[in-house]
Amino acid sequence: MFFIVIFIVSAQGIKHLSSTAAPKGLQVMPEMLTALQKKNDPWFSEDKFYHLSASAAISSLSYHLYTHYREDSETRAKLYSLSTTACIGICKELYDKKKKNHFSWKDLFWDGIGLALGYFLFID
Repeated sequence: MFFIVIFIVSAQGIKHLSSTAAPKGLQVMPEMLTALQKKNDPWFSEDKFYHLSASAAISSLSYHLYTHYREDSETRAKLYSLSTTACIGICKELYDKKKKNHFSWKDLFWDGIGLALGYFLFID
């Protein structure tokens, strides 16, 4: 995990290289370099708060639905609600990648924090 963080931090300083000046290994990943260089995706913003709160709400509400309306067991309801929340967050980012050409790992991070918050505050 430490090496991933170092890679992401060091990749923020990479300048976009033209295809003629880029080393051969970097020519296959210009999309990755462009995505890592995006400056308009801060760690803290109103959008990140929405990701956090929506994931917390989805996890707690889906747990409530699974336990009270479907009458599933506690363990199964926890598994379903956490899986549902994670899938919704990932699908949202894939949708953003397709429509806006912007996949945000930071959004997924805040989705995960919201999922954990919803679990520990409302489920467990």
